[in-house]
Amino acid sequence: MANVQKYPLFGIPNAVTVDTTPIPSDHATRELYERAVADPPSITDAEMRTITLRPPPEQEDELCREKCGLPFEEVVQKALRREKLNYDEAEIPKLGVRWKHQTDKTALQLRQTQHDKDLRYAAVDAVTPQSLKDARAIAQPVYAEAGDAASAAVLEYYQGSEVLQIKRALMTSWQKHVLEQANSGACGLILFYPAAEAAKWEEFKAKMPIMDNFQLHLMETEDNNNRDEKLLQEKFKELRDAGTVPAGLRKDAFLYVDDEALASIDKKRPFLWLWEPQDTEYGPLRVELNYIMPLLMARLTQRDLEGDARIKPFRHGPELEALHKAASYSRSDDMIPVWPPDPRAT
Repeated sequence: MANVQKYPLFGIPNAVTVDTTPIPSDHATRELYERAVADPPSITDAEMRTITLRPPPEQEDELCREKCGLPFEEVVQKALRREKLNYDEAEIPKLGVRWKHQTDKTALQLRQTQHDKDLRYAAVDAVTPQSLKDARAIAQPVYAEAGDAASAAVLEYYQGSEVLQIKRALMTSWQKHVLEQANSGACGLILFYPAAEAAKWEEFKAKMPIMDNFQLHLMETEDNNNRDEKLLQEKFKELRDAGTVPAGLRKDAFLYVDDEALASIDKKRPFLWLWEPQDTEYGPLRVELNYIMPLLMARLTQRDLEGDARIKPFRHGPELEALHKAASYSRSDDMIPVWPPDPRAT
């Protein structure tokens, strides 16, 4: 009988289904493992690589050079000489090189029976060269220290309130709503930028965070520096009314950058502008660059929901007026309102 486990993803219950039904090793594989444990010297280099999921020597060296500039054995010897290793070099003895066959086989090994797993662990230990084991022990502190430094850098970048904002965005049902809409779901925005400021725009774009599963449709504008934002409103209306807004993009809002936004890239809270095609009362909203995804997208998607799901876990609604009100509790370096504010005010 199949053993199926369901796991949440991005706050969506049972979004991922995984078949964990055990798959016994075939006779040849089990026989190889048993021989490796009973008589390690009888194992050939090719068999050792099969057991430990290492690629053939030439491929291993090529992948290793791509990773750190050195062939595999040179990295091992460098570790054994206790020369200083960088993170990529320390990863090689620790984890080996990454290749597709290893990934595919590892996925199957996760479903081995416990008996087969124990046998495989023993076989791997028996045939792994002692020099590689020693190199791993030496590389481990370097690898761990670099990992701790990377984690600290992430925590420093996403300071307390930023982490909380992201967590709150993931508490909403916006991802589930987008997924349920299938091809008609919207998880992206049009962004207008001035063609006349190509160099500044490239610098600005280079600092925009990478956002998985989020579409940002870039459109040049001839208006010098986008000084007349009302022209952008009209342009967006034309696209929407003509049915030419690309699939997957929201039709009730758009983003744009102008001189002020481009100049903010070197400041503490770089931003771009969010506006709506029908707005004549509240005006564009400054949105901090790091919060386009997931926070802004979550709030815009909440407009499509009803009841508590339209607001919770935030204090203010997702309408432009409410976002402006929330932004009024926050200030940039120049003491101008920038959304989002501190989590307590959103």
